[in-house]
Amino acid sequence: MPSNLRNYPSMDSLFFFGGIGIVAIALTDFIYTTLSCNGSGYLSTGLNRLLGKLLVPHSDGMRNWTGVIHLVASLLMWIILLLAGGFLVYLSDDEMVVRAATKVPATASERAYYTAFVFSTLGIGDYAPGNSMGRHVTAVYSLLGFGVLTTAITYILSVTGAVTQKKNLATFISGMGQTPSELLAYFTTDPDGTLFSGRIDDLVNQLNSHLNDHLSYPIVHYFHSNRGAWSAVIQLAALYECLVALRIRYRANPEVLAHADRLERSFAYFLEVAHIPDKLRMEDDGQHVQLRQQWMKEVMETPGYSPPTNENSRALGAVLRQGGYGWADVYSKD
Repeated sequence: MPSNLRNYPSMDSLFFFGGIGIVAIALTDFIYTTLSCNGSGYLSTGLNRLLGKLLVPHSDGMRNWTGVIHLVASLLMWIILLLAGGFLVYLSDDEMVVRAATKVPATASERAYYTAFVFSTLGIGDYAPGNSMGRHVTAVYSLLGFGVLTTAITYILSVTGAVTQKKNLATFISGMGQTPSELLAYFTTDPDGTLFSGRIDDLVNQLNSHLNDHLSYPIVHYFHSNRGAWSAVIQLAALYECLVALRIRYRANPEVLAHADRLERSFAYFLEVAHIPDKLRMEDDGQHVQLRQQWMKEVMETPGYSPPTNENSRALGAVLRQGGYGWADVYSKD
């Protein structure tokens, strides 16, 4: 036993160091997820991937709640682990927590009660630390609780702000057209592709902003909308299908093709950071091929040709399925 703990012979080191370990693991995951702006910790990633498999939103009502469930579940996981770790530490010694009036060691349920009040920084008068170790632990634990709770509030605000930006991206695209056909008609209003070239900066900036939100707060991926015009994944898929047709329509225009390459790279970067299970990526997407072939016959001057699906289109199909959508939702209008 370390020298600084020798004055406490009744201390159960397993509870003490086990509790410290749980707090350290939970706190590391919490800090990395909320403050690093570079993804989420292992615990958060695992939890949200599990929930993503269990909560595929096949109804409008479920789509509105999926992201909220992911966010609340992540916050509860951190709080439960931090409370469990603190509880184990307070269980590790009889004198760690005592009744304030009688100085009698608190029971296990009373220590759980004390742990929650110290973590919430509300303060409590009927129980108190009974030795110097308890006082030190309580001081550190209450400061930890204050920091976690305030950071969690900031994190919630950041996530909701990113969700709002996600909807802004969807409405920005749907304002030009909700389906591949409408988008193609909009961008081909002029014969030389000037309109597409003039909007490319806005499109790339909006998509890159969404990409950065995904990278900073991956939980944004699980927030969906019950309307196609407000759904980022549906509008991005429609824009990508339009991009495929624009490449064919302006295949002799190097400026348009250069802008198309730029937008394609932004799609690739976004799909690289999106949480897409490998199983969904590998699923056969015959519906997409059929819908694209039918659409190409209707809008292109050389019917019978349909570009094959590539990695980006397969990944977009996987993201659609993850949100409970399909390619039929992309080609149809609300």
